[in-house]
Amino acid sequence: MSISKFLVCLVGLSILGLASCEGDPVGKTVPVKGVVKVDGQIIKTGSVTFFPDAAKGNKLQFEPGSSIAEDGSYELFTKGKKGAPPGHYKVTIAAQTQVDSIDAAKAKNLVPAKVSSKDTTDLFIEVKDDTSSTYDLNVK
Repeated sequence: MSISKFLVCLVGLSILGLASCEGDPVGKTVPVKGVVKVDGQIIKTGSVTFFPDAAKGNKLQFEPGSSIAEDGSYELFTKGKKGAPPGHYKVTIAAQTQVDSIDAAKAKNLVPAKVSSKDTTDLFIEVKDDTSSTYDLNVK
């Protein structure tokens, strides 16, 4: 191989290497899962969203979230990546009774209104960078 071909290959590999460094905007995540309950009763539908708490130093640009399974469990994903980056979060839960699409106004909230908004929620969680990944959400 000539020196010029070698240099072209080396530059090409360097460019590919730089491109791969930009591939993960989320960064490191840790598994986050748990069970959602209101007054001790499992919530079997809805969704959970973790909003980065900037007031406590979490400047993440993405909101980890999950649907709630029929057994009340949730498991967070951030931009399609399993888990959530470590940090402080405000947690919201959205859950309503299911009704047909003709009369959606009859849907009832299954959680207190305060936990449905990031501005009023009183659920705060710090996702830690360790092996503990169970964060049960118990709302009263």
